[in-house]
Amino acid sequence: MNLIDAERVLAAVAEEVEAAACGISTWSNVGLRLSEGFPGSACVILNEDQSQQVLRHYDAINIENHYMHAYAEYFAFRNPWIEVWSHLPEGSCAVSERDFPVSQIEHTEYYNDFLRLIPNFDASTGLSLDIDPVNTFRIPLHYSIAYAGRYDCPAEWVLSRLRGVLRRTANGFDRLQSEADRQIAQGALANRGDTIAIVVDAKMKLLDANPEALNAFVRRDFVMEQYGRIAFQPRKLGEMIAATVKSIASSPTSGVSSLISPGDHGKWVISFSIVAGSRINPFVSPRPLVLIQAKNISSLAPAQPLLEFAQLFKLTPAEEVFCRHLITGVSLKDIAIVTGVSFETARVRLKSIFQKTDTHRQGELVALLHRFARP
Repeated sequence: MNLIDAERVLAAVAEEVEAAACGISTWSNVGLRLSEGFPGSACVILNEDQSQQVLRHYDAINIENHYMHAYAEYFAFRNPWIEVWSHLPEGSCAVSERDFPVSQIEHTEYYNDFLRLIPNFDASTGLSLDIDPVNTFRIPLHYSIAYAGRYDCPAEWVLSRLRGVLRRTANGFDRLQSEADRQIAQGALANRGDTIAIVVDAKMKLLDANPEALNAFVRRDFVMEQYGRIAFQPRKLGEMIAATVKSIASSPTSGVSSLISPGDHGKWVISFSIVAGSRINPFVSPRPLVLIQAKNISSLAPAQPLLEFAQLFKLTPAEEVFCRHLITGVSLKDIAIVTGVSFETARVRLKSIFQKTDTHRQGELVALLHRFARP
């Protein structure tokens, strides 16, 4: 391959990288363009978190799926090249037969149970690039050792120049995703004016907050914003909330979680839920967004006793208290919290009241309650 051919390959791959980062194309197409430039080669695109030993993403061209499944499930962090990369400068290109010949690993499990089983895979040239502290992007191009003399130099030339394209595209993509995160956060806060509502990332970095939360930031008595991050008072509560956010963000499939905070600033019910899942792109680490909602229920005093209503429909004392809360507009979930029962118990209690009052919907029951409520 001459320089003109290598320049054509670089141009084609660079164009595909920019398209893939913006969602116009796919990372499989990036690998395809690279392998097309080196006929008979196989290309792999990897995103690794070495600190957690997690393979976040992979795309492969000209490699059978069962080989890549085996790599993802077992061999990814048994790859002896990881040790080689750790001693090379960040952003390096490496050539296997020059820097770490396959003959040096012929005794390893990685070679005997994985590498040697894949046709035309025993030589390679690769690029390793750290996108951020926990996000390593690698592109190994594999080919037969018989092609090493012909492919090593031009492959290194193409990949070394692709490094700058990848860095620029990653930075631009991260800015685009940050803007997308803000838009997602705004959507999550819609119609949440009755509670403190805040969207944060796993490290409690503030993405957006509703007016109720902004007012609370000014008061600084329960929640505050410091240097772009959210903190809650008292300190122990803040630590509990931060730990809960981190836990939910690490498992985007988790549902809604909540905790109750009695204290000097009132009795708060605080709920947490994922509003944005992991971003499927090898340029970025997953950064799920978490919606925190906080409502002070210590001021939710029940209405005046409904003794006549309770006697007429033979309600228990607990059911009468339940109705006094319900008539004030409190949600079923908040009634459960303020009365110290489970949500399921509150639902059973509501069904019992429906049966006794011959009502079928919450709105119908509230309308009936207002007819008996004292002015």
